[in-house]
Amino acid sequence: MQNLTTTLKIDVLVNRHIRLPAGDARFNWVDVEDVGAVAASAMCRLDEYRGRVLEVTGSESLGFAEATATINRAVGADIRYSNRNPVTFILDRLRRGEQLPWVMVVTLLHFLPRIQGTPPLTATVQEVTGRAPRTLAMFARDNRHLFLGNREDAP
Repeated sequence: MQNLTTTLKIDVLVNRHIRLPAGDARFNWVDVEDVGAVAASAMCRLDEYRGRVLEVTGSESLGFAEATATINRAVGADIRYSNRNPVTFILDRLRRGEQLPWVMVVTLLHFLPRIQGTPPLTATVQEVTGRAPRTLAMFARDNRHLFLGNREDAP
């Protein structure tokens, strides 16, 4: 979720238009708050979790069109999503001054899920912390000031 306000900051918070080669691919939306909570809980019960792989996911698999609609509903924003052809995406990002290795990473991260299919969801957050994972709508509400363009009044 934090990628929306960091890696994709110019698209989401400035241009209000996410342009990615993601098509209708569905992504796993997880909040770093949940990742941290699982890590902290597991470290406090190290004997129970030693040697285990804990795959942390959110509770939602959403495409970017659904994600922007979720954010818009949650906070009254007006963010749009458009699918981009990978070549057009790469050329646009290079014109923006981004470095080719980074552009290729971002391209692959958003294009490959179109081929790989929807990633599975896990119940790890619930099992380890005893609470449900945060939703994208919750994240949007907590960062309302960013999604509405009021970056100067951040908490």
